[in-house]
Amino acid sequence: MMTTSRSLRHIPCEHCGSSDGNSLYDDGHTHCFSCGRTEHEADIEERSVMRDAVAPAKTLEIKGTVKSIPDRGITQQTCEKFGVTQDGARHYYPYADGQGNIVAAKRRRVEDKTFSIQGSFNSAVLFGQQLFHSGGKYVTVYEGELDALAGYQLTGSQWPSVSIRNGAQAALKDCKAQYEWLNSFENIVICFDADEPGQKAAKEVAELLGQKAKIVKHKSGYKDASGNLVLSSQAGLIGSVEILDSGGTNKATGDGSGNLHTAVSAALPAGTNNIGGVELIDSGGT
Repeated sequence: MMTTSRSLRHIPCEHCGSSDGNSLYDDGHTHCFSCGRTEHEADIEERSVMRDAVAPAKTLEIKGTVKSIPDRGITQQTCEKFGVTQDGARHYYPYADGQGNIVAAKRRRVEDKTFSIQGSFNSAVLFGQQLFHSGGKYVTVYEGELDALAGYQLTGSQWPSVSIRNGAQAALKDCKAQYEWLNSFENIVICFDADEPGQKAAKEVAELLGQKAKIVKHKSGYKDASGNLVLSSQAGLIGSVEILDSGGTNKATGDGSGNLHTAVSAALPAGTNNIGGVELIDSGGT
């Protein structure tokens, strides 16, 4: 016995553009009396899924303009590279998801150095990660966004420089989440702050990443990469840090003639070398 469906209401037709020629029935199918198109519920659901799959992802709009940060020695070119903007009272540091879509921004109030979040960090990767392809000789991981900008300049504005998202307390979690990307590099330099939480977190991350990891230990008078850029008169982390393995063993010191990655290269062979003030520690503490 055939059942007859009942028309519920008139709706617009996606195919011919009629505003009310399409009729929706109680069994879920539609029939347009203008163009004659009939669709069943499964057809409508499939088209909806396909439309959602190809819909462009929305990118978060961030306020401000790109310009230099003179008090930190950060150039306009570096801010442009990382998409960092300012609106006078705040800095905006954009965060992307794994597909490169900007999904969040960390807002820093210049006056009191407090932070707030615009958007959602749920799918965000490391700060700056979307700018660099996986693989290669070096990647340097910093504790903060300003340090990542400074470190990018200190390594010649050519090597991958990224930052963890939420400070030392979340460093291990952030690096675990991006382990595959980080592990694709030959050398992973961990340049966290000189304080106890920063160095503790650096050790934990180095243990996660194994023999590829090298920890930057800042010498007296230097707190972080941003401070190194401000205080150093030369284009490199020189005269200010030591390169250690993750176990705390000195791998390189130097004569102040090179930059951070020069120190890392010097740390790779067995033995101890000096490069200004950089101390590299490998994952075994040597």
